[in-house]
Amino acid sequence: MTRPVIALQRLAYEWGPDGCSAALLAARRALPRHYPLPTLLPSGLMAVAQSVQWTDQDAFTHPHDTVQVYDAATATETAPLHVPGVHVTPDPHGRTLALRPAPTTGIPTAGRPFPLRPGQTARFEWNERLDTGTGPRYRHTIVNIGLCARALTPDLFTRLPDLYRSHMIQLRDRTRTP
Repeated sequence: MTRPVIALQRLAYEWGPDGCSAALLAARRALPRHYPLPTLLPSGLMAVAQSVQWTDQDAFTHPHDTVQVYDAATATETAPLHVPGVHVTPDPHGRTLALRPAPTTGIPTAGRPFPLRPGQTARFEWNERLDTGTGPRYRHTIVNIGLCARALTPDLFTRLPDLYRSHMIQLRDRTRTP
């Protein structure tokens, strides 16, 4: 059996008071819940972590995309991978992942790990209010995670996830300093 590849994707939409105008609200609501994964990846890949961010400062028109690739030389096989809001820990044999949302996400079942098996995907999402000192800003975060038994495809996260946890809260009820 070949070792599964871990795909992590974090999408974040951030806005302030100006981002609540009708035009920007419509643009923010039209943003995707998944994003194409990179296609040119090295052989020997163990994991890929992609972060895509949009902001009201450019009217949500330009995604800021960064990709981190982990191979046998850059990652240990059982080390947790860092994804803001979700702790991802592979088992020693690489056959499953234990997913645990961080308590800061507000997801009620954050203390319990969720298993993810090869071929499955998971999605976590939450809202948070950021106190930046210059006025309130808000962030909606979506984390997509997949454990692929074969090569990654750009459309991995287009189907409904096998595991989905959401905690959409009233943004004025909870604050978090970035």
